[in-house]
Amino acid sequence: MLAKLTGWLLLGIVRLLTGAQARWYGCPPKAEQRIYFANHQSHADLVMIWAALPEELRSITRPIAAKDYWTKSDFKRWITTAVFNAAPNSGGGGPAIWMSGGGPAADASGDVYLLTANGAFETTLDARGFPNRADFGNSFLRLSGGALTALDYFSMSNTVAESAADQDLGSGGILLLPDLQDSGGVVRHLAVGAGKDTNIYVVDRDSMGKFSASGNNIWQELPGALGGGIWSTPAYYNSTLYYGPVAGNLKAFTISAAKLTAASSSSATFNYPGTSPTVSANGSGSGIVWAHENSDPAVLHAYDASDLSHELYNSSQAAGGRDKLGPGNKFIAPMIADGKVFVGTQSGVTVFGLLN
Repeated sequence: MLAKLTGWLLLGIVRLLTGAQARWYGCPPKAEQRIYFANHQSHADLVMIWAALPEELRSITRPIAAKDYWTKSDFKRWITTAVFNAAPNSGGGGPAIWMSGGGPAADASGDVYLLTANGAFETTLDARGFPNRADFGNSFLRLSGGALTALDYFSMSNTVAESAADQDLGSGGILLLPDLQDSGGVVRHLAVGAGKDTNIYVVDRDSMGKFSASGNNIWQELPGALGGGIWSTPAYYNSTLYYGPVAGNLKAFTISAAKLTAASSSSATFNYPGTSPTVSANGSGSGIVWAHENSDPAVLHAYDASDLSHELYNSSQAAGGRDKLGPGNKFIAPMIADGKVFVGTQSGVTVFGLLN
């Protein structure tokens, strides 16, 4: 009741002082998905747009409030959430979600997993062990599948220093591994991710590790295992994980007892942004790892999935430039469908298949 009365009081004051009202041209007020925006002049823009909306739209529209202003006091935090029903942002300091074009992952219950880029992270934690202002820079995040609220997270012990150095964790994508048994026979639900700092992080999705300044409380960490930063999402096949770091070799990591161990690697190296591996196979056999090399012309490589030192094919081998690609581009992941491999270029798509 207090929030509602406060809302009516604010509404009256704003309209009395400013005369603000909405004029709808070609789009009458309607309860449908829309974005209302202002040419930002002050933090009062939030209040002005809120006050201009009809009551039935105010109740279902969520303003975006600059967190650095609207959460500075208990009263502002209360009015932001209880009266405006606003969603605070980070005032430009919070992390992005980009993962070099990789998509979020989801588990069987519908929860969503992703990696965030460098940005604000409060090392002061609340009673749940979460950042006290809900900024999750350089983090693994588990979000509820419905409201997309944070259920769990992990951020590195040096996350603030890595953000300051532009060392995104979220330059790479996240991968949920299939259920794996550890050495004691316990089934583990794991997620793996890597970014610019060359480390591989493996977290337990049931208890991701949160933040501790004294160390990383996660399932497994492989420091420096990649040798270069990651701008891609890894691939998984037959208990093997594949990563393509920048200026490095395509690398395989075998999984046994729910732990990763470095295995084979390609002889070829991959310029920025590394490579985004994909896998084709006939069930559990005849696995091929495909990798795009960003060069001019670009090169498509095919490797034996059981031994990356064995290159099966690349598009520069054929006589007369038969399989020549156009200039390369970043964030290209070869796609496999109907026995063919599809590779994006700067101006189109090249399709590879068996010769008749």
